[in-house]
Amino acid sequence: MMSASLRLSHTWLRSNSRMCARALSSSSVHGMTPVGRTCQPLTVGVALPRNWFAPQIQTQMTGRRAYSDEFPLSLELIKQRVNLVLNLYDKINADKLTLESHFIKDLGLDSLDHVEIIMAIEDEFGFEIPDDQAEKLMTPGKIVQFVADHEDVYE
Repeated sequence: MMSASLRLSHTWLRSNSRMCARALSSSSVHGMTPVGRTCQPLTVGVALPRNWFAPQIQTQMTGRRAYSDEFPLSLELIKQRVNLVLNLYDKINADKLTLESHFIKDLGLDSLDHVEIIMAIEDEFGFEIPDDQAEKLMTPGKIVQFVADHEDVYE
């Protein structure tokens, strides 16, 4: 059976613990007491069990880091990133690769390779290229121009 002072402390803390966002410790009760618009610490020398009611602190979390904005794109940076993606593709000979090289006619790729290249470009730049547009992107230069148009990069 609870003593009268323990019952009073327990009731008071349960009713007032939601007014402040400070957690209760497990060995003794360290709550907050509301005074006007501020909260001041209150220590009651009563030990409560570990599973005793503790206020839940609600926080609103976002899944995005906010260090700074994205690195600004330029036409030259887009060319370099497209070139990097194409050089990392093992079926493309880096010596034959230019901005005007046709994937099928000049580089000897098939339609499945073209789809894989488009998927790699989508991963690199973080947006999806519609299928009807992807069919028209048959050279690195056209891919650079499409990415620049999509990202509003003009020189």
